[in-house]
Amino acid sequence: MNTAKRIAELRMLSGMSQEELAERLFVDRTLVSRWENGNRRPDARSVAAMAELFRVPADSIVSYDASLSAGMKRVLQDGDGIAPEALPAVIDSFLGTLCDRDRDVFIRRYHYLDDLSVICERYGLSYAAVSMSLFRSRNKLRSFLGKEKGR
Repeated sequence: MNTAKRIAELRMLSGMSQEELAERLFVDRTLVSRWENGNRRPDARSVAAMAELFRVPADSIVSYDASLSAGMKRVLQDGDGIAPEALPAVIDSFLGTLCDRDRDVFIRRYHYLDDLSVICERYGLSYAAVSMSLFRSRNKLRSFLGKEKGR
């Protein structure tokens, strides 16, 4: 599914302009334009608001799995021995092992689907620092999942 095309399609089917959608979501029109051009992904709050507004399931707008980075998909595949229904609790436990900033960066990237540039700006970090934090956190998660499989 192409998130950018889907947002534009739902907006047009509803007869709204980008400006009208932006007003209803309490965001700037340029952000809606970026979503529709594929330059930015909407965060979880915006997806939930659009789903309610357009009366569609959130996963018909953006699929969580489709939005994960290739690196994160590899980490989660390594956790294949963990029952899918147990994975949220395992990841929640894992997040408790990270320092506050690394946990926040991880959540902003993989839960809220923030772009790296947005995370850099939010925390006053360089692109390299954010990338390295995510790389290390994914490696820690891979190790953590391996330990959980052994239990």
